Amino acid sequence: MNEVDTSQDTINLEFTAASDAIGIEPEQPIQTPQEVAAMEEAEREAQIAIAQQMINSTLRLSFGMMMDVTVDNQHTEEAAKAYAVLIVKYFPGGLFSLIDRYKEELGAVTATVMLINVVNQAKAQQVEEAEQTTAKKPTSSTSGAFTFGESAGEANNG
Repeated sequence: MNEVDTSQDTINLEFTAASDAIGIEPEQPIQTPQEVAAMEEAEREAQIAIAQQMINSTLRLSFGMMMDVTVDNQHTEEAAKAYAVLIVKYFPGGLFSLIDRYKEELGAVTATVMLINVVNQAKAQQVEEAEQTTAKKPTSSTSGAFTFGESAGEANNG
């Protein structure tokens, strides 16, 4: 007669071998609502931090390129934080969710900003060239034809 080992240890070993063979994951412990809330808050804070860094860099780059000014980092960080909080609030996936959802619109806005920058640079170059041209022109001298306070008619009449 065949004897079968039905001890708990043998059953556990057989179950473990079978679950490893077919890829069954061990059960995850059940999380409490407080643990879930803490994890969600940590994820939210991480999304805000990532968005803030990206927005701050974009603002500083934009101010430098568009307006040729350097803005104090504290001011751009405060604005970036405010934008980041709103983005995470209204786009649960954070900044990347916003970018993915509105990639065409953001592309159009970026193209418009770059176009404005090119126009501003062209205008600045025109002004600079006009100033250089004006500085090179010789000034006409009157060679004493009129005295101070005389008009052209008075000088010719008398």
